[in-house]
Amino acid sequence: DIVTFERTYYLHVVQHPHKAAEFGINDMARIPLAPPLFVQLAVRNKSGVFIPADEELPFLVAAITLHDAANPNAEDLSSNSELYGTTIAAPQNLRDPEGTRGVYFIFPDVGVRRRGQWRLHVSLMRIALVGSPTVLTNGDAGTRLTGAWTNPFDIVPAQGYIAPSITPLTRHFQSQGIRMFISNSVVRDRP
Repeated sequence: DIVTFERTYYLHVVQHPHKAAEFGINDMARIPLAPPLFVQLAVRNKSGVFIPADEELPFLVAAITLHDAANPNAEDLSSNSELYGTTIAAPQNLRDPEGTRGVYFIFPDVGVRRRGQWRLHVSLMRIALVGSPTVLTNGDAGTRLTGAWTNPFDIVPAQGYIAPSITPLTRHFQSQGIRMFISNSVVRDRP
């Protein structure tokens, strides 16, 4: 966590993906991670009190990178096109199931090309202001404020894949206008 403007930023993964089917070289056959990844932002002032970050939200983004679950500190595999879909998300003001307002980053359609056990790393970044020489490119520019890891998840063969049940949190965020691909059961057969 980095303290900036006398603030400390935290990311909390509130919904971890469990699994998806590999899609190989066929981008059109991509089945997103299930359930979708949801990450909540929290900001504390120098006294440790949680504070709103509304004035900063236009300049904050979260970016995800893909890592081997057995060795998460190894090379980021996102640059090798193993990760596909929405890999950079803008903050969303949403209410949790208890009605409390919060700031979330939603990754609704992320897929992984090949099977294995993986983890995602989420980085919170402040993008450059208009006119600044620094620009956000491929998730590697801007000021990194903090990060968080997902739990390991499995990418399985597409043949016979059955998606996990839709979570109540997924339905709750979808009811607030967040667009996501969800299906009660997706079964795919491939010769």
